[in-house]
Order: sequence, then C-alpha cells, then structure tokens
Amino acid sequence: MSTIPAKTAFAVLGFAVILFLSCSDYERQVFPGVETFPPLSSETEVSSSSSGEVDGLSSSSGEVDGLSSSSEDVSSSSCDDTDKCGGECYDKRTYFCINGTTKYKRCDDGNAYNPMYQICCGSTKYSKETYACCGTIGYEKEFFGCREEVLLKRCGTTNPENLYNEEEQFCASGDVLRLCNGRMYFTDKEQYCEDGVVKGRCGDNMDFDFTNNFCYNGTSHDLCGSKDYNPDNQFCFTSTIYDNCGNNESYNPLISYCYNKKLYSCNDKPYNPSTHICCNEEIFPLKREHYGKMKEQFCDERDGTRYVKVDIDNQTWMAENLNFKTEDGNSRCYPINGNTNSSDDDNTNCGIYGRLYNLTTAKDACPDDWHLPSNNEWDILVTTAGTDAKTKLKVNGTDDYGFSALPGGKGSASTFDNIGTNGYWWSSTISTTSKAYYRTSGSFNSNIDNQSSRFSVRCVKDNL
Repeated sequence: MSTIPAKTAFAVLGFAVILFLSCSDYERQVFPGVETFPPLSSETEVSSSSSGEVDGLSSSSGEVDGLSSSSEDVSSSSCDDTDKCGGECYDKRTYFCINGTTKYKRCDDGNAYNPMYQICCGSTKYSKETYACCGTIGYEKEFFGCREEVLLKRCGTTNPENLYNEEEQFCASGDVLRLCNGRMYFTDKEQYCEDGVVKGRCGDNMDFDFTNNFCYNGTSHDLCGSKDYNPDNQFCFTSTIYDNCGNNESYNPLISYCYNKKLYSCNDKPYNPSTHICCNEEIFPLKREHYGKMKEQFCDERDGTRYVKVDIDNQTWMAENLNFKTEDGNSRCYPINGNTNSSDDDNTNCGIYGRLYNLTTAKDACPDDWHLPSNNEWDILVTTAGTDAKTKLKVNGTDDYGFSALPGGKGSASTFDNIGTNGYWWSSTISTTSKAYYRTSGSFNSNIDNQSSRFSVRCVKDNL
C-alpha cells in the first residue's frame, strides 16, 4: 500500500476539520434564510495510523468530530460544541440546527428548508401558511385534511374536522353523509336514502325513485349514464352529456362537431375546425409542412385544392401560386420541355409552380374571400420585407416570412421562358388600357407589361 508523508497527512486532516467546522457554523447561522445542507455520506471515515500517516482517510474508530458512521444519533461523549443543537449531539445527515438551539428533520432528499415559512413533505417543500403534510404528501389545508395519514377531502369550512372519504361518503351543505349504494343525494331537495335507493320529491310524487332517473323542474328524465344534466341546454347521446349547439339544438355527435355554436361535418364525419379542415370530403390537419415551416392550409372548394397561407404584417397571403384551371382556357401550365402544344394533363410544372394567367383571367381566378393583390398591397409586403426583399421572400433565399416565392417563369400566347430562373406575379392595378403592374422575384420592384402576358398569381385574403 502506498503511503503519504506525515506532514502532508496532518495538513490534509487539518484542512478537512476546518472545512467541516465551517460548514457547521454556516448551518447554524443560515436562519432565517435556510437553503440546503447536503447530507453527509455514511461511508465517509477519517483516521490516522499508528505510523502518523493517513491511509484511505479512515480510522479505527470510524468517527470524526463526533459524527458516527452508523445511522444512530451521535452520543454526547463523542462530539464537541460545534456538533450540538440545544446542548445535545445530533445526526447531521437526518437533522439540521437553527441558531444552535432548535433541531429540525431534513427533507427525505437531505435538503434543509426555512422552518419559519416552509414545511417539507417527503422531498418537496411547501408554504407553511397554506399547506400541511399527510405522511409524505403535501396538501392544501383549505380543501383537504388528514386522518391517520390518509388524505381526505374537507366538507365545508366551519368545522375543520368535517373530512370525508369520497369512496364511501359525500358532502351535502356542510354535512358528511354516507353514499346511498354509491350515489349522492340532496337533502336540500327533499331526497333521502331508503334501503340503498335514493328517493324524494319530484313534482307531486313524494317517493320518486332516483335509481335510473333524475328530476328537473318537477319532470322525470332518464339519467345519462349515471349522471343528470340540464335538459334546457344539454342532451344525452350514448351515455355522454353534450351541450346544445347553434340555436340551442341537439345534434348527432357521430356526424357533426359543435364549435363556436356552429356544426362542422365532413362527409358525415365530425371535425374540429380549429385543428382540421375539410377538403374534397376528406379531413386534413389544419397545418402542414411547407418548405421547412409549418403553415395553415385552406381548401379551394371549387376543385378541392389545398393551399398554405401566411400572415405577414396585417395581410394574409397564399404561400404558393394559384393552380386553378379556368373555364376560358386562359390559364396554362408551363409547357414541359418548352413544347407550347403540349397538354396540361399530367403536367408536373402546375403542381410545383401553379398556372400562368393573363391579367383578365387572373382578376377572377382567386377563391372566394380572396382576391388578386393591388400594386399597393404588393408595396406593403415588400416594405415589410425591407431592402433585401428578393432574398427574404424566396424559397432559394432565406424565406424569412414563409412567402416561399418560386421561379415559375412567364409566357405569352406562343412562347414561355425563365422557369427555374425567375418568377412573375400579376397585380390588379392597370397602367394603361393594354398594360398593368406586376412583380418579379429578381427585385420585387414594380414593373409594367402587357395584360396579355401570362404570369403567376398569388392571392391575398379579403379584409372581412
């Protein structure tokens, strides 16, 4: 076994004693703001060998400054004044001392607490003013009580001993009564328990049986499951109580969902419009991922296409290009391989970039409650994005606002170009009888072109 020189050993031992005494002084002086005092390990032992060397920091007696390695309190003959509380030795692993006079039991995790303002139940500290302990469980004294370490509910506030077990009893007007075959009854409504059956007055019937019914305004109603309800504004469906909807009407919860007094049904299935949408007779989540961001989506009821949208400043914009095929034939997909005679059928460009429209068609192409933005509405968007709008509004830029502009190209009656390079979007603002304003992803500045050109469309929501 390796040894430590005697001078070094005594230096280490002296330092350990000084540190131990310092901690004791701190613990006694910490009041009133007691924080924590870590429990000492029962395995910590310090001793010196007969050779004057410290070996493994252990001694033959297994004790240091009156702290025994056992779990029992230290005897008065094996501790000095620094290890006493109120003149008696105490186990610092189990207790802590305030002002050298009063001993308190530590929390189960070994932490101390402020006994002037706190209690400790198990390992959790609570406010002494409003909480008490039931075994290791803390409870609010206003609502609960403890009897033989069993947590019970409090019945009323006038009698602190009015506690009851919910499995066997109930509270009625401040009195604790036994359940009637597992059911409560209401003495203030002239109900009583007879041979395990709740009876009482209902209208003119003085012996009304409440086993499978309840009485409301003197009229008998079937229980809903085992509960009564308010028939004026509630109804029972398959043992579940629901609030009436709309004009205080009942409904079929298997088909409809009531939200803000309106019923929502999608192909005879209920859905919650705050979390889902109905599109083309299918239910979808309200939000979906779109170019790395979760965005709300809505349904174009005309063809069942779902579009994502974003709120930017005080405007709500579609976050993808319109892809609605108009009946006038003036909406086109960008031709595959540049073939202007190719069909729009199975054209993947439409699914990515949307369709290209001339201005006349674009003005009427947006869904209900949406419209083609004016040049001024485009200005508001660009001003919000700032001087570097061409970067902040594009997918291949930083797309800070989720606008997600794509380079869908442009076209005319006979030619198409710039797909994958630049994007072009109409405004509704006319410049001359034959020209109108538009925006391009190269700068998002205002430009003018022929109304017969084919550009992409971004719709903005109406201010309803």
